[in-house]
Amino acid sequence: MQTIIKTTTMKRKIFFSFLTAAMLSCVITAQSVYSTKDIIEVSSRVEFMPTIDYYTADVVLELKNSTYYNENSEYRTMEELTNRFYEKLKEAGLNKNLLVENKTKYNAKWNSSGSYEGTLFEFKTKDRKVLDQLMDMRLTGLKLNTIQIETSLSEERYADLVQEALTKAKKRAETIAKAIDKKVIGINGINVGDYNYYSGKSYLDAERKEYFNLRAFYNIE
Repeated sequence: MQTIIKTTTMKRKIFFSFLTAAMLSCVITAQSVYSTKDIIEVSSRVEFMPTIDYYTADVVLELKNSTYYNENSEYRTMEELTNRFYEKLKEAGLNKNLLVENKTKYNAKWNSSGSYEGTLFEFKTKDRKVLDQLMDMRLTGLKLNTIQIETSLSEERYADLVQEALTKAKKRAETIAKAIDKKVIGINGINVGDYNYYSGKSYLDAERKEYFNLRAFYNIE
């Protein structure tokens, strides 16, 4: 069973971005809108398409430590299994340098009971097709786990998203103020949250979307 995760950060040394910042469609919703004295709070969000920087995965090779299993297995030793795995990589046109072995991680995460003999390779690529080739590989004793997407958001793009969200938030605040015979006279403050993943499709789907969330507080009179 494959586990798919996403991670995020800003660009300074941060991960997070998805398919080149292409075609941004913006959506604003008043998630929590209320008026307290002379302040209106408006929640808004901007929809955008992030850019994927890297795909990573944990590749696990293992044999069960039992006489019955070993006698009936296609591979009797880890050396046989590992060599066959390298052969399969070569057949698929994949470079084994994409993989870094981390036996300590395997023992800590996948073999705490000690009932298996195995190892773990950390895989990383910028090319989705390379990941697909690895995912299509079939081999007894091979498991592909914890597929991760690493993306980035530049400070420039972050600033643009803030401005887009503020522009839409102000329009919403003005609409609400007008409905109660008031007018917006200035911004009191903002609260910027993390942008959140939303899509009905797989994490690996290029059409995935992100929402940048912001709350703004406006003075009215």
